[in-house]
Amino acid sequence: HGAQHCVTKYGFMQLFKEAANLDIEIKSEDASERPPEKRPPENVMLCNDATREELSEMDEWREPRALDIIGVKSVWLPHFSKRRVLVLGGTGLLGRPLLHELVRRRFAVTATSSRERKALHENVFAAIEELGVEYLHLPIEDDSDCTATVNDSDHIRPLTAALRSANLVVNLVADRGGVRWHGEQKKMNNHYLNALFPEKLAELAARVGVPMLHVSTEYVWSGERNSAEGYPAVLADSDDDRFARQGGVPYVLQKLEAERRLASSFGAITVLRVPTLYGKMLNSLEDGTLSSSIDNYMRENNWKHDTWQKRYPTSADDVAFVLGALVQKQLSSSLKQRVYHYGAQSSVSNYDFMCMFKAISGLDRPIAAESTEGRPVDRRPPQDVKLCIAETRAELSEVSDWREPRKLDDETVRGIWWLQLEACAKAASE
Repeated sequence: HGAQHCVTKYGFMQLFKEAANLDIEIKSEDASERPPEKRPPENVMLCNDATREELSEMDEWREPRALDIIGVKSVWLPHFSKRRVLVLGGTGLLGRPLLHELVRRRFAVTATSSRERKALHENVFAAIEELGVEYLHLPIEDDSDCTATVNDSDHIRPLTAALRSANLVVNLVADRGGVRWHGEQKKMNNHYLNALFPEKLAELAARVGVPMLHVSTEYVWSGERNSAEGYPAVLADSDDDRFARQGGVPYVLQKLEAERRLASSFGAITVLRVPTLYGKMLNSLEDGTLSSSIDNYMRENNWKHDTWQKRYPTSADDVAFVLGALVQKQLSSSLKQRVYHYGAQSSVSNYDFMCMFKAISGLDRPIAAESTEGRPVDRRPPQDVKLCIAETRAELSEVSDWREPRKLDDETVRGIWWLQLEACAKAASE
């Protein structure tokens, strides 16, 4: 018993392409040109006549149906439908470009934020509508709210439901400082968000068998005894004594604690460490780092800018691309490592950045410099936390899905900090 209408493999793929409405080239070959020992049998059609005759005597015969586009849609398309990625913190500085990147890669996306949909920034609301991203209001803000989110069934239910319908979850939730577009000042100090919630999320994801990608920071490293290539992408519970130690900035210790908790958690958990990010902002202080220096320079101008610490500001768009590549590889063939690094490889001090901004802005204001090297150890920033990205580059290059991190140059400064530059131009004209 078998179909009586033949189809070549190429013909089937053309049917699938039409059924899926995909604009992808399908390559063909003629297997008859292969050597005989590598050539498949050309035609193995079976004769149904005897089977048909015997079963028809009892009215128990069914003629085999021909394979058509309707059959392809009903049988194969459900298995190749869009895979869904859940992005926690999807409306932030990194979350926004990540939503665009995942949609570009043909994923279905659900984004969460602590604000109700109607309270989102108008640009974010419009982007979510345009991209077709599902939105979930998930109020994870402080310790009390977060504890309720994890332990109270009324709060945990929407997160659990979203995880059950997802193929992978990306955690961008953190208090990394900066000023949100509606004026809220973040503190870079929220033990639950930065340290405890990632572990709780990993537990929930493991229960439903969903892999998790967690974004961490370069500052889990101490900045001491770094190499020219940068710190290696190793687990935070390794015996490498160059990780940050107790007594440092709360944000750093909280992110390091989160990594160590995740290292001992069950489930498929991958950590991506990245440096300080810059990107298109909803207000002039959203990034929480470089913009704060610019803001002070344009106002009081009473800060001193460090010449000692090496910083590696990295484009949020570039990080979104690499996150998308890691998501795609995890869901298609799995990732090789548990920890990855990505970030700019050329350093700039805060003083150098401010000199760059001054030259572009045309403002004739002095920039005060200081070397934090002379500060007490407990008040001194890490000197060099460059990340080695060689393993990430090698793995993603194997699947032709790699983007080299761009350098911070004049053109980038103009494109990112244009609000501040416009204010400078206005001040100069007055």
